[in-house]
Amino acid sequence: MIKSDKYHYFCKTLISNTKPTKMNKFLSFIFSTRLMAVLFIVFAASMGVATFIENDFGTETARALIYNAWWFEAIMLVFAINFFGNIFKYRLYRKEKLVVLVFHLSFFFILIGAGITRYISYEGLMPIKEGVTTNKFLSFDNFISICSYFDVHFSTVYIFHLQHKRRLKIFGN
Repeated sequence: MIKSDKYHYFCKTLISNTKPTKMNKFLSFIFSTRLMAVLFIVFAASMGVATFIENDFGTETARALIYNAWWFEAIMLVFAINFFGNIFKYRLYRKEKLVVLVFHLSFFFILIGAGITRYISYEGLMPIKEGVTTNKFLSFDNFISICSYFDVHFSTVYIFHLQHKRRLKIFGN
């Protein structure tokens, strides 16, 4: 038995219909093309709704209701599992199915990259004028909060308010 046949045997026994166990039924459902079709429709519809929400109520509302919702992330997770499982279910690792394998792997890696970006990176603005280099970044999240119970003297402290795009003087001379 060659190496590719071992993988196919593993997947065939994992998702076989000869032993209708609960795990086989679950994996058969997760790796099914019907689930993938439903996920594509729900994913596209939710992004369409998010576009209209963003247009009418702003980006933060669309993030809160759609893009940062647990179910939106669950759809992408099931997408990744389904793409990866279908590689072995349909033996896409064979030479004659190389194009379909690259197609499935590209979606899989896009979803992995989206997950890495979502949980490891941070978001903000970096205004760069033409011909000028900068190392300043305006974050959307708060990283430092200062509370003082002592008499602390500062010179002028400014913050940049991203929503109103103007500099606000907090305190100082």
